Amino acid sequence: MVPNETALSGSLKFTFTVDGKDVTGMVEDASTVGLLTGTQYMFDITINSSAVEVTNTANCYMIPPGGNLIIPVNVKGNGNSNALANTGLAVNHMAASVGILWETSPGLISLVGFTSENQAVQITAKNASKTGNAIIAAYGGANQTGDILWSWHIWVTDYDPDKTPVGNGDIYTITNTNGSYIWMDRNLGATTVTPATITTMGLFYQWGRKDPFPGASNYYISENSVYTSLPIYNANGTVLTEESGTSGTGIKHEAAIATTIDRIVNLKNSIKKPMTYYCGVNGSEIGYDWYTVSNDRQYQNDALWGGADKTTPTDKTIFDPCPSGWKVPAWNGASPWSAFNNESTFTWTTANYGRTYNNETFYPSVGYRDCSSGALCYIGSYGCYWSASICSTPRYSYRLHFNSDGINVNRNDHRAYGFPIRCVKE
Repeated sequence: MVPNETALSGSLKFTFTVDGKDVTGMVEDASTVGLLTGTQYMFDITINSSAVEVTNTANCYMIPPGGNLIIPVNVKGNGNSNALANTGLAVNHMAASVGILWETSPGLISLVGFTSENQAVQITAKNASKTGNAIIAAYGGANQTGDILWSWHIWVTDYDPDKTPVGNGDIYTITNTNGSYIWMDRNLGATTVTPATITTMGLFYQWGRKDPFPGASNYYISENSVYTSLPIYNANGTVLTEESGTSGTGIKHEAAIATTIDRIVNLKNSIKKPMTYYCGVNGSEIGYDWYTVSNDRQYQNDALWGGADKTTPTDKTIFDPCPSGWKVPAWNGASPWSAFNNESTFTWTTANYGRTYNNETFYPSVGYRDCSSGALCYIGSYGCYWSASICSTPRYSYRLHFNSDGINVNRNDHRAYGFPIRCVKE
């Protein structure tokens, strides 16, 4: 409605609030249509989304605080049909709904725009000053019902390792025994690189799984310490509790399921239950493995992250948890951390709870989640980082290990452990 006091002329600018953001529309040279006082006019104004639509899919998407991103929710991981890790799964599916499983602070992200026809959703990091992590899922039924078909990690961070120069951080080229690796300067899911801070810990992953689990809510060096996990919240802002068994409302702890009929039954379960930490049951031939408890090596899957061959790793798989263009570091005839095997260059600082390589990149000692219980252990004491590769004793997988007493770049461990990840450039 044009005000009674005066007619309007020139170009008109309209401001609307959409999804918590101000967007504008223009009517150019309104005087040519004669906007008379006291008269109502109708205009069609098209507001285009400012969200970027991804072209390369992954299991983790990085979004800056206050930013938007449109992702497809009908593609598993990077969508590479040649990198299914011998699972026989289909790369694509049809989602009926999408929802938030958990986030590290209430209202961290919002989801809009999904339809069963477009098979895409717009993710908005709602607060321009808030960072954190969230997990979203695609469901087989309407209104977040039915089986979870796939889930994705949303990393809300101002860090941009693909920008030149790198945004709010750095990347490092480190020459190891058999070549060079370009590393991120932080753990997957970390929102800072400041030593001795919880936000530098990042998230924990069982070997071969794509979905993360929250780390501890505090540092405390003691063999008898009891740690609580970082609080997580549902889409309504309600805190989700984690307990030692399956009674909590958040992260669950369940025993892996034995089978000799379906070799990938636990993999299918892990996709349907991304908030379940599968505790291994020890077998002499498989160790503690979440993937199977059939005590026979033939039932393990060495290729989940592409590191079944320690000399020539394969392509990034659909289960790799790193963002597009990055992957879990694999052996290439030697440890990806071989350059770290020196106390004088990979130095420990007790007050920092971790080690620093060449006074440049910091590795926090964030401890681990136990392979048989899912409990948080040795936070601030042990640094344990997964590689993508299996070790010379094939039932185990390689990792980096360090504490205040020493460094082992060739350590191996049970696959049901939860360790952090430091991504490398593909």
